Amino acid sequence: MRQLLIKLRKLDAKQFFALLAVAVVAVLAADIFLIARPQVGVITALCAKTAQLRSDIDMLLVNKQRMGQMRERLEGARREAMDFKAMVHKVDAIPAVLKTISTLANQYGVKIDQLVPQKSDGVVAVTNEDGKYTGLSILVKARSGYHDLGRFLNRLEQEKVFWQIESLDITADEHDPARHAVKMQVKILILGAR
Repeated sequence: MRQLLIKLRKLDAKQFFALLAVAVVAVLAADIFLIARPQVGVITALCAKTAQLRSDIDMLLVNKQRMGQMRERLEGARREAMDFKAMVHKVDAIPAVLKTISTLANQYGVKIDQLVPQKSDGVVAVTNEDGKYTGLSILVKARSGYHDLGRFLNRLEQEKVFWQIESLDITADEHDPARHAVKMQVKILILGAR
């Protein structure tokens, strides 16, 4: 080390400052390529992770504020699923469905002349792990007033007896103006085996 210092003292000022500049550039280059560059890569990765974390926190805060709405939607979806399950009948429950229709008709003053399940078209609406869902039409011929018929259909819908009304024909009766001839087809969902 002493010899190096002695040699440096012997150099003139121009050579000394040039050598000093080369040494400073070499130290800076070594610092940049060996020490700072890997740290810059780590810092850049940390910045990206920090930005992602900030985004996740913002999303969490937004979702926390929406939690009430999400719970309401979930409860609504559960109610809809329960309502749908209530509309689905098994094949052996068709007589019970017919009895329910007849009983409700009597309660609401609808006089049923004919109540006949139609031959199933066999078309499968949906197949899932529960089985195959098919539709079965039931022909209802009755005599009723408008208001009684409306209350009767409303109650059938509340009781989840039918899935949909396929057709509804109301014809005025000349002999009894308070009662009309009603012909409708309601469709029920039948769950069969897979």
